[in-house]
Amino acid sequence: MIILIGNSKGGEGKSTIATNLAAMLVNRGKDLLLIDADPQRSSYMWTQARNYLIEHSSPGTLPVSSVCMQGAIRPEVELQAKKYEHILIDTQGRASVELLSSAIIADMIIMPVTCGVFSAWALEDMDKVLEASRATGHNMPVNMVVNRASTNAKVDDRKEFAESVAEMTAAGKLNNLNPIILSSTIKNRTIYRTAASYGLAVEEMPDNNAKDKLAKSKAAQEFQQLYDELFQGPVT
Repeated sequence: MIILIGNSKGGEGKSTIATNLAAMLVNRGKDLLLIDADPQRSSYMWTQARNYLIEHSSPGTLPVSSVCMQGAIRPEVELQAKKYEHILIDTQGRASVELLSSAIIADMIIMPVTCGVFSAWALEDMDKVLEASRATGHNMPVNMVVNRASTNAKVDDRKEFAESVAEMTAAGKLNNLNPIILSSTIKNRTIYRTAASYGLAVEEMPDNNAKDKLAKSKAAQEFQQLYDELFQGPVT
């Protein structure tokens, strides 16, 4: 399965989604290659931090295979897809050739979004990317996951974003995204940044005290819900 983590807007948390899902897939016995198609190489550097951790202090942590690719990456992705059960691609935050090359062959598209007017407006750019993909006969739905949502229980960022998408669709501004707004929501939590610095997924973080245990529990539950919804069917 070729899984694309993509959004033509930067700052939506693509690498956070990509690295956590990559580790979760590997931890569940999946044969996976993580492709970093972003010049910033955040996901690739995460795997390097992970390898260092494995070598020096955590030999029980499973490695995540990763490579960097740029340009028209479709032929190389298709070649690697013959070798691995899952290919997970982390692309840069613009309408790049890497994003388009991946979109036209992806079996699953995951689009992290943040709640706000700028993120909503940027959906039109992503819609144009998917228009080019549809021209090749490839019409995959886009799984949108609201990322960096408020931790305030009274604030429903997912509902607000869903309303923005509905308004844009009704206005004829989104004709190609064919969005599925997932029930899962990833909140704005410090533990995600901390885990990334160690090359870990949040579910792998140590919980040596009550505070760390609570933070890990909340974040791990969010990503488990996302994982289940993506790979095991809708969450009810």
